[in-house]
Amino acid sequence: MTFDAPLWLLLAPALLLAAVAAARARSRARRRLLPFGAGGPGAGRAAAARRAAEVGGCALLAVALAGPRLDGESSAKRQREPVVFVLDASRSMLAEDAIPGRFAAAVVALLERVARGEGRRHGLVVFAGGAREVCPPTADGAALAALLADLHPRRHPDPGSDVAAGLERALSRLESEGGGEIVVLSDGEWDGDPARLEDALERARTLGIAVVGKCFGTETPSPIVVRDEAGEIVDDGLARLRTAAAPARLAELRGGRPAATDGGGDPSSAPGPGGWVVLGLLLLAGAHALSERDP
Repeated sequence: MTFDAPLWLLLAPALLLAAVAAARARSRARRRLLPFGAGGPGAGRAAAARRAAEVGGCALLAVALAGPRLDGESSAKRQREPVVFVLDASRSMLAEDAIPGRFAAAVVALLERVARGEGRRHGLVVFAGGAREVCPPTADGAALAALLADLHPRRHPDPGSDVAAGLERALSRLESEGGGEIVVLSDGEWDGDPARLEDALERARTLGIAVVGKCFGTETPSPIVVRDEAGEIVDDGLARLRTAAAPARLAELRGGRPAATDGGGDPSSAPGPGGWVVLGLLLLAGAHALSERDP
């Protein structure tokens, strides 16, 4: 566990000493009242529980202020690491079982992710039967969006869908960058060599590069719809084909570590400061309740 502001942890000993001093003062007061019948058989146990709650509450409040994280890397470091999108531009992405279509939905998701991660560098690799790097990692979201506008599966010359080729391109880029994250945007209908895909994922694990996937489309077979620039359907024979998305394949993609969420956070992080504050206040409230029962 690491902390965004570890100096706040220095507050914990001070709070602990204050709690111990207060407990001793109450204990002395209780002993002075014993000749007058104050305190019952359970008074000692209640006092011990109250002290434990006070100490625990103070410690949790200090932890909350320190900003705990389970991930060993700070959010600032994650922000510096680039994200490379591996975008599926194969013919199956022309199916329209996602709104407004698999490929268009993937592009929208990509641009939304870029917008949420403002200031972080994003790159783009496109794959079908082969793969190519469209854009190296850049903080210029507008430039990336302009390049995306020129991409479409109907313009991609390579038949097939080999995600391993896309991953290999992305890994080569991120290896030269010293790390980062890969986000695969696809329907999961791949026809490449499974062994090559596993080799690429093993390489990601070795390099410590996170790999995650997002699926577009449904598992119900859907027709491939080819439209021209005006949006009219073109009958080129592909409409007779049916394609089903495979979300399980995207869910199985794993790299070297959990992927960061947009903005540099991490899904494996410890509870946020608010959670630690609530726990600390609950313990302090319990201590107060015990003190009301046992003056």
